[in-house]
Amino acid sequence: MGLETIELMTKVGQVLAIGPPRNCPKFPQKFYILVIFTSQCFFALVSIVKNDFFQQDNVIKMTIAYIIEILLAGFGFYVGIVLNFARRRQWFELLEGFSTVEGPKSLAKFYCLNFLYFVLTTVYVYLWFGYAQWDFFVRYGFREVQLYYQFFYKLFLIELIGLFLAEYRNVSLVLIKFLKHRRRLQNITSKVPLRLVRQTTKIILRLKNSGMIFNHLFGWPVAIILAFTTLQLLNLTLYSFSNVRVTTIDSVVFFLIKITTTFIWTSEFILLCHRVTEEGKKITELIYDVRKHIAKSRPEERKELYELTETIAENLPEFSAAGFFAIKKSNFLRMLETTANFLIVVLQFSIAYKKKQEK
Repeated sequence: MGLETIELMTKVGQVLAIGPPRNCPKFPQKFYILVIFTSQCFFALVSIVKNDFFQQDNVIKMTIAYIIEILLAGFGFYVGIVLNFARRRQWFELLEGFSTVEGPKSLAKFYCLNFLYFVLTTVYVYLWFGYAQWDFFVRYGFREVQLYYQFFYKLFLIELIGLFLAEYRNVSLVLIKFLKHRRRLQNITSKVPLRLVRQTTKIILRLKNSGMIFNHLFGWPVAIILAFTTLQLLNLTLYSFSNVRVTTIDSVVFFLIKITTTFIWTSEFILLCHRVTEEGKKITELIYDVRKHIAKSRPEERKELYELTETIAENLPEFSAAGFFAIKKSNFLRMLETTANFLIVVLQFSIAYKKKQEK
């Protein structure tokens, strides 16, 4: 949750052509981004052509597989083209809003997570190589690149949400310190804590604006990541009912590796968003507690204090997936519910399809 990590990830993002340059992109940078994106389109097309995507099985599995390809392509287009060329100014507006935030250093965490990801991916590729040989790289090699892009972006989004959480926690700590001081003195004077509430309101409004920029910038990537994670979870389960011949042990290893590199970090992002929302609610409760210290205040002070506290309550943090729904813990249940419903439908369809073939 440190700006140092954000700075590093921004530089890495520029190398990967999925993060805007600090200055207005010049021709070499624009050309580099377009070359990388064009290459991605070419390899994605080769992968789609070379894969059968359950065409020998049933239409539901095949449809899910192609939807996953569309999501991966859409994610690559948004982070590679839209953010680089159309959202650059807002990107740095968001980062400038956290220029004074100090979070714990997490460079070591970033390096360790990337190392772990590459180790798991190497194991995954090595095991699959035993089945598909060099054809694996033609069919699925670029898929692993696309998956790393998503993993990298999840880490980046987690770092950004961590900055939001650090800011809201700082506000909560200031309010808690004030209330403890008042209770310890056991003396409510006529002095109203207007200065404190004004500062709190200013911070909350700034964070609300940063949250709106975050949703505008990353709403679609977040929506794609959540949709992809849900379908990937279903797709991994469907391998048990497909014609892919792998040993039971390898199948379990494949499942665990992809769950670790996909589902866990999506879950971490959802939990962090939920924690920020809960911290905002906590601030509202604290600010209403502060408002109790107005018994002997002047009418104009009491009016201003009420207006400021209501402003804070109306500007609680909320993160959304492209405006479709808010990011909450309930998203876990939605993903599992969607996976279960699809799985039931696929099982029914598979049974009916096998019976039809037997006839």
